[in-house]
Amino acid sequence: MHTHTFDLEAGSLCLDFANTMEWHACDHPHDKLHNYADLIAWAEAAAILVPDRAERSRRMAQKQPKMARAAFDRAIQLREAIYRLFVDVSKQGAFHAEDLALLNETLSESLSHLQVVPSSAGFEWGWAGSPPRFDQFQWPVARSAGELLISDELARVSQCADDRGCGYLFVDMSRNRRNKKNKPCYHAGSQIIACLYIENKITSRIIPHFFYCFQSNITSSNKPSPSIFQEFQ
Repeated sequence: MHTHTFDLEAGSLCLDFANTMEWHACDHPHDKLHNYADLIAWAEAAAILVPDRAERSRRMAQKQPKMARAAFDRAIQLREAIYRLFVDVSKQGAFHAEDLALLNETLSESLSHLQVVPSSAGFEWGWAGSPPRFDQFQWPVARSAGELLISDELARVSQCADDRGCGYLFVDMSRNRRNKKNKPCYHAGSQIIACLYIENKITSRIIPHFFYCFQSNITSSNKPSPSIFQEFQ
């Protein structure tokens, strides 16, 4: 069992993946993914991989470390493209063509593995599961990003605008959203400001991130502290 902990409260799988780089908007971000083993740990935590398949993927990476490293590097490139896409769209509506091109390239590669599978409710979308592939983590992430980009929820994608560069991306599902799409979780001083309130209550989706920022603010005065998709069977 892995000991990694990941924030999976953003409201979309692709944003959860983007948030594996903490303090993404500051000069010294903290990356929670350093190698292919970390990528496997995240995929398992996000329910993309079941434990048995995660272990098979670990053994495969040990046998072919160069291929595992290449797949990891590609996954990080996809993560950063997804992050830039949603930050750009949420702030100004514009985006860099190369980021969308990388997402579309990954989607093209992944869709050949998409299939209809039986489920307890009848049928659902799933992924061709055998044999394991080094790039298998990217498929549901890329589809999640594509689905979010073309959905009504795109207008709800927001970013923590903390002045120290938190950069946390999330889907704002509050009913009484303000017109400002990018709001701080808190300010780096004595006053703590919550992102979102509904009838004087913080939305449940933001609570874990709010307390993370709250704790960071206490422990560091001005510096940050360092499914809709079926899992692979």
